Amino acid sequence: MLKVMRCMLFALTLQAANEGSPVLKQYCSACHGKAASGGISLDQMGSVGEHYQQWQKVALAIEQRRMPPEKMPQPSDAERT
Repeated sequence: MLKVMRCMLFALTLQAANEGSPVLKQYCSACHGKAASGGISLDQMGSVGEHYQQWQKVALAIEQRRMPPEKMPQPSDAERT
């Protein structure tokens, strides 16, 4: 339960950040902006309530360092949390 709540909080943070975050724009939007690389398009995602599973995938991929890919510029530890 705690892990689900942590993911939900992180997803809510990402959603809020997506609405004007330079971090998501800098590290994610090239592949996940209008394009839906991997089935994720940050420009098309709505609220966490409506798209929880997608936001959870985004949160977990960033938290687990699966995204951005190794060869791409990486956010700092502070930017990941």
